[in-house]
Amino acid sequence: LFLNQQGQLQKTLGSADSCQNSQWFDIINGLSAWNNNLLVSTSGDKSLSMINQDGQYLWKIRLPQVDDQITSSNGQQFILINENDPGLVLEINQSGKIIWQYRPKNSSATLSDPNSASLIGNNKLLITDTEKDRVIVIDQTNNQIIWQYGVTDKAALRPEQLNHPTYSQIGS
Repeated sequence: LFLNQQGQLQKTLGSADSCQNSQWFDIINGLSAWNNNLLVSTSGDKSLSMINQDGQYLWKIRLPQVDDQITSSNGQQFILINENDPGLVLEINQSGKIIWQYRPKNSSATLSDPNSASLIGNNKLLITDTEKDRVIVIDQTNNQIIWQYGVTDKAALRPEQLNHPTYSQIGS
């Protein structure tokens, strides 16, 4: 559904009677507007697609399970959190080209089921790393974890420990 700023329906893609076998999407698990187009992640065929408002594919790439997608601070790129083992964070440009990734080899720095991400400053990402029981900040300039809350792989409900966190956010 495409709505205007007053909430009025402007256009639809597909219809209620054709959702199951839609020509555009499999099982949608992420949808974002991006420069008057739609960025759609699907779990059935494990893809990420950019389509225009007429439903035409601009591009489509195959990825591991996409769990979250957010707009970067410059509004031109997206950060994708992929549920994978180990977890993977990708930043892509509007053409679908990967321009940055976080996939460390060091086991203490790897992600396990990253569930949410927030940009919190220049080149800094707050990531909820669910299966490792922590929330971390990664510096994109050097791919280093620069802050952590929670004890890695120690689920608990005590101060300074977390039990499978699924979401984090900066601010009030």
